[in-house]
Amino acid sequence: MRQSVPWRDGMLSAALLLAGVMAHARAAEEVTYRDLARRYFATGDGKAISKFVGLTEEVKHVVALDYTVLIRKDGREQAVDPKAYQFALGDSIRIKIQPAADNYIYIFHQGASGERTCLLPIDKETPPLLKAGASFILPFDGYFEFVTPPGEEQIVVVATERPIAELAVLADVVFKKPGDALTPQEQAIKDSLKATVQKTLTSIRNRHNETMTLRGLPNRKDREQFAEKVEEARPTEVALEEPPHGDTQGTLAMVVSTDKAPNLYVTIPLVSISKPGEAEPAPKPQN
Repeated sequence: MRQSVPWRDGMLSAALLLAGVMAHARAAEEVTYRDLARRYFATGDGKAISKFVGLTEEVKHVVALDYTVLIRKDGREQAVDPKAYQFALGDSIRIKIQPAADNYIYIFHQGASGERTCLLPIDKETPPLLKAGASFILPFDGYFEFVTPPGEEQIVVVATERPIAELAVLADVVFKKPGDALTPQEQAIKDSLKATVQKTLTSIRNRHNETMTLRGLPNRKDREQFAEKVEEARPTEVALEEPPHGDTQGTLAMVVSTDKAPNLYVTIPLVSISKPGEAEPAPKPQN
């Protein structure tokens, strides 16, 4: 028996409607970390995040920021994931940082030679408070360029709800002076500041390393496995990191806490190699 056209069209419409409903249901399940952060900062309700990551108590504090590494190629900028990209000597980059809420931001650089410098704050008169949603570009003018020696560099970003006195001391101008311009007294102050800052950074980094972290796109299986581990360990802090995907160019880093205000510690790796045909620099002699 031949089916009538109206019936066939009706079945097709029903099938399309069902497919749409299923697609919508799947999309509803695919909540991203950005979705959770936006919802929290819009409503202040931390229950959705707690349920998502397996925390037994409601999340009370969230510190989150988005960072994007932009490389300059043929006069144009393109976003790259620094945890999956290898730079070459001569490459030029900028880094865009965008906090999800009003946060104090401290930024440090460690070069391939091991030398550490403070990029932010610039001076002690300017509090390093960045407003929610405002973009901050490093460097302020121009670009960072990869120079010899090639190797592993890092940009370390510390975001906090409240200023950290031990890190704020880095704003002292004595930290910015060339070593040969320092008096013995100033050099002693500088060494003391660097030791204090290193101790504070180490403490924050160690706490970050101990924090349970989920990186990647939050597919249901990985999320459920992570939530089970969190429920078993019962931590007060959990870190989430969402890498670039689709039309999203930046990486979201977020730490949530059911207890006191946490510090968000973000390491942006910058690995460079010599260009093809260039000789690697000779190794330094060992003592």
